Amino acid sequence: MTESGKRRQRRLGILFATAFVILGLFCLGASPPAEIVVWLVAGWAVYLARVGAQVDVNWNSLATAIVALVGLAWGSHAFLSWIYTARTKRPLDAMRWKPAWTLCVVTCVVVMFVAGISMLGMAHQVGWMLASDEPIVESDWDAPQRAASKRNLEQIGVALSAYHDANHTFPPGGSMDRWGVAYHSWQTHLLPFLERKDLYQRIDFTRPWVDTVNREIFQESLRSFLNPGVQTQDEQDSNGFACSHYAANSRILALGRGISIEEISDGTSMTIIAGEAAGRFRAWGDPVNFRDPSMGINVSPSGFGSPYAGGAHFLMADGRAQFINEHIDPDVLDALSGPADGRPTEEF
Repeated sequence: MTESGKRRQRRLGILFATAFVILGLFCLGASPPAEIVVWLVAGWAVYLARVGAQVDVNWNSLATAIVALVGLAWGSHAFLSWIYTARTKRPLDAMRWKPAWTLCVVTCVVVMFVAGISMLGMAHQVGWMLASDEPIVESDWDAPQRAASKRNLEQIGVALSAYHDANHTFPPGGSMDRWGVAYHSWQTHLLPFLERKDLYQRIDFTRPWVDTVNREIFQESLRSFLNPGVQTQDEQDSNGFACSHYAANSRILALGRGISIEEISDGTSMTIIAGEAAGRFRAWGDPVNFRDPSMGINVSPSGFGSPYAGGAHFLMADGRAQFINEHIDPDVLDALSGPADGRPTEEF
């Protein structure tokens, strides 16, 4: 066998060995190394297929770009041909500057231009990642769950705003009768503004939420009150009532009293009104479904937190859902928890 044949055999052997290793990794469930190889080889095609369908082509701009590129190539070829002839002082019948050379030069210029834009984008992205409170790395499973939980809080924020517009205050954390017996929760009062007016109209507000008349209603799970990242066994409490994975800020939505926006003198954008609960979930109809954010984030199952790494989402009084890092300065978190403590709050 010739030397070239031996080299060909070695290359085929390496190729088959690599394919065998990748297949073995998949079979053993060790997908990350195999995924790296697959994405390096074909990731660009997958990305183009996914993103290309979302791109709206501006044909006028595309035509302008093509004309500009053709003009650049033609002008470059004419200029380089003139330089080549003038510098080498070749006769007209000698070898001239080839169009293929111009194509290589133009291609290099375009690639360097695109690379420069890409480097700027990467620098901007790295800067954002370093400055952001959200975790840099998260699993493919976490990302959509986190986004869905954030949307739930935003929907609750819209409902709270609509309630305030109708009643000129936010709902109390829990309503009470004249003897001080807790009856219904702040989330119950939001039902008409969460497109569940049908459920709201079935509730007997003259009786507590745990009364037999109301029991069946409060056993119904509501997607808007469930964090997708929380395990399904935590969707109901030990008494069969449907849980809420979100809780109110006890300093804003307190028992027996609603607060108005005018009373939040620290600013609605700097005041927490609700957030993701860390554990010990209460029913969405429970009148005491509130906690104090100043306890910390992901510190206690009785406080605020989330099943995701790095922190939790909170709903600010202006209706904006905001991720707050679990390592936030406790003094800043305490200032964000009060509506009118007068302390300046830095960006978080």
